[in-house]
Amino acid sequence: MRKCLLFMSLMIWCASVFGQTVNVKGKVTDSTGEGLPGVSVIIKGITNGTNTNIFGNDN
Repeated sequence: MRKCLLFMSLMIWCASVFGQTVNVKGKVTDSTGEGLPGVSVIIKGITNGTNTNIFGNDN
């Protein structure tokens, strides 16, 4: 989990430094591993976001 957070932080930092667009793709799950539908996913410091589909994947 820590490695994943470190990786995501690094990706966001690189995008802000180089002014490039970063596509973040993933799945939002609960503690049992089931996908969570309708969850808002927003990257901190950026106004864009998305919602997860019925399987918990971002669109």
